[in-house]
Amino acid sequence: MSAVPPGTRQGRVTKELIEGLVPDRDTAFAYVCGPAIASWDRKKAIEAGTTPTPRFLESTLANLQAAGFPPARIKREAYG
Repeated sequence: MSAVPPGTRQGRVTKELIEGLVPDRDTAFAYVCGPAIASWDRKKAIEAGTTPTPRFLESTLANLQAAGFPPARIKREAYG
């Protein structure tokens, strides 16, 4: 396994990362594309009486909104 170069970020997109990288969230656009909860996962969770586990898209959208991105400035594309 190779070492991670200094300054390389790893892990999920957090609220703190967004706040540090995007100072003016009222004029910026966020483009998010990645795996989301699939329809069959939602159906299975409803049948089990539980909530489906958020995937990349749901957790990133929540963090963007928590960081102050207006919903109209968030563009998304889901797969999964």
